[in-house]
Amino acid sequence: MRFATFHLMTRPDGATSQQIVVETLAEAELAEELGFDRVWLTEHHASDHGICSAPSVFAAALAARTTRIGIGYAGSRARSDRNAVAAAQ
Repeated sequence: MRFATFHLMTRPDGATSQQIVVETLAEAELAEELGFDRVWLTEHHASDHGICSAPSVFAAALAARTTRIGIGYAGSRARSDRNAVAAAQ
């Protein structure tokens, strides 16, 4: 059996985006330490429901902090608006 974590990166009232990023990185590092197999990230734009508008950039930051855990995209929208994506990254 394999185990994974799923990160929407939702920003609750009173929290900053920076806090959510730091907490999510720490959660993923802990998941690796606990033996989880994979971390799943999502993509959202202009929403507190999920603050990760560039999962590839976040995945790179996560890969720099981990050694074994797999990193995947559970939700990455089709690229229909390149300007919005370029601005987010």
